[in-house]
Amino acid sequence: MQTSLDLAIRNTLRPRLSAAMTLAAGMPSPAYYCDVGAAGGVDNVIVESLRQQGAIRVIGCEPDEAECKRLGQAHPDDIYLPFIIGDRDGVQDLHVTRLRTCSSCLRPDASYLATTSYAELFQVESIVTLPMRRFASL
Repeated sequence: MQTSLDLAIRNTLRPRLSAAMTLAAGMPSPAYYCDVGAAGGVDNVIVESLRQQGAIRVIGCEPDEAECKRLGQAHPDDIYLPFIIGDRDGVQDLHVTRLRTCSSCLRPDASYLATTSYAELFQVESIVTLPMRRFASL
């Protein structure tokens, strides 16, 4: 049995997917989609559908080397690069948080997070220095 939320999502997604497929048909093939902070992979049903049709190729930037390697093996037609995207070519400190997808070059705002129920997810477990590249350097 479908809930009203399931129906709303399906009916909202259908015209968006059709529009994306129409747009992709008029673009050079493949188009490129850049996923900055690619941990976990593409989380967009439209991009994923276009990828499966060969209309989009993903370029993912993921500084976690193990995750970057996993993504590259899972999607060999895409490109995954093990560095941070930033404002210069060089190195940058990354604040690695308990929930890895919350990691950031910016230190979490502890005073704000203290007012939330999810502060522990942003607890910094380590700070690592990683390579950083400007988007234009790609």
